[in-house]
Amino acid sequence: QAVLATLERVARRYGDELPRDVFAGIHESLARRATMAREKAVLHGVPEAAAVLVRRVRDGVSRWELHETGFRAIAGGLEQTIRRSRRAMAKAAVSGRSDDYHAWRQRVKDHWLQIRLLQRRCADRLDADERRLEELDGFLGECHNCAILRDALQSDSTLPRADAARCLRLVRHYE
Repeated sequence: QAVLATLERVARRYGDELPRDVFAGIHESLARRATMAREKAVLHGVPEAAAVLVRRVRDGVSRWELHETGFRAIAGGLEQTIRRSRRAMAKAAVSGRSDDYHAWRQRVKDHWLQIRLLQRRCADRLDADERRLEELDGFLGECHNCAILRDALQSDSTLPRADAARCLRLVRHYE
């Protein structure tokens, strides 16, 4: 769904360069892929397995032991998350691979969620940090969506090659 939304943003921005029928064909092809992926996940029991995993983790929280109190109880975890995010950023910058940008986004999201949990305890002094992390998460997510969209355009044999190439150029420009 996120990739479809990215395609729609590309079409809105470059609508005069991408005829409606071309956009409709690409949209239909991506929607068909999304439906097949959902059906495959359901067939293989992915939603049920995810629910079991979430329950198992949730039930284990009651057994967690904290050996510190106050900020010291969480400081190490915050520092570790920031270090992981910085390493992921450096790796993505060097490699340029979409998988590395996705990994960076996951680390950014970890830190963003930590900040959201702390925000009320810090008298909302973390508002600006939360907004910046949320914005970075959005940008990195859009980059990942563009990478998936590019892959789909390059591998979809049902799309006319000229249409796929035209859309691919626009996606790259959008990025």
